[in-house]
Amino acid sequence: MRIMFLACAATCALLAGLRTEAQSVIIKATMVFTPRETGEDDPNPPQETNQVVYVKGSHIKSESKSDVNHTITIIDQDAKKTTQLYEQGGRKYGYFSIDTGAAATPPVRRDSAGNVIQRPTPNLQYVDSSKTIAGYACKMAIVTLNFGGRSMNTVIWYTKDLPLKKPIPTGGGGRGFNFGGVNNLDGFPMAFSTALPNGTTITYTVNKVDANANINDNEFDIPRGYDVKPESERPRGQFGGGGFRGGPGGGGPPPPGGN
Repeated sequence: MRIMFLACAATCALLAGLRTEAQSVIIKATMVFTPRETGEDDPNPPQETNQVVYVKGSHIKSESKSDVNHTITIIDQDAKKTTQLYEQGGRKYGYFSIDTGAAATPPVRRDSAGNVIQRPTPNLQYVDSSKTIAGYACKMAIVTLNFGGRSMNTVIWYTKDLPLKKPIPTGGGGRGFNFGGVNNLDGFPMAFSTALPNGTTITYTVNKVDANANINDNEFDIPRGYDVKPESERPRGQFGGGGFRGGPGGGGPPPPGGN
């Protein structure tokens, strides 16, 4: 399912580089996907996903729930292991990957004439504007990504007041993508909004932060009932919810600039 894939990918991109040295942090956020207007009498309604993120030392867990999907991402930075869990239609399954440190070579993309398509480079611009989100002072940044004669802008509000490292892309099976350049941000993103090439808009907002949370170690264990396999056994092109790129109900490609 497209929404499920995008939510998981965006979350992975935001979370993979988090680490706290002496504190445990819980972050609650909401992500809203608003489909483009089609002019039809019965338009697709916005879809809301609620997320809770647990960060304790080298361990990270993100749990996302919507009306139709439930996904969990667990990252052990010391073991360099990422596990993604999906629950849909009564089925619980997942895949894990371990980062071996080997540099992955991005696939070469070509146009219809066989010419290599160069990956676009996001342009990050800091703006002298500020506001408070969930009690934290935030600054604005705008990321512009030009591709195929089109431009995609992502407005980000970030803070430096959290005991977290700035986000970095996930590796291996994490399938995170550089969400419009957010991975290069000098701070932790508390909110962002962007419009995808297909007209869908995405907004992400942190609602609450507990910077001194009491988190049990077993919070990062894999829950019972999940059939978890190595990333190598994931069907080609498959993402959460059984969707496949380009197929019915598939996740579709990530926004340009992704991993």
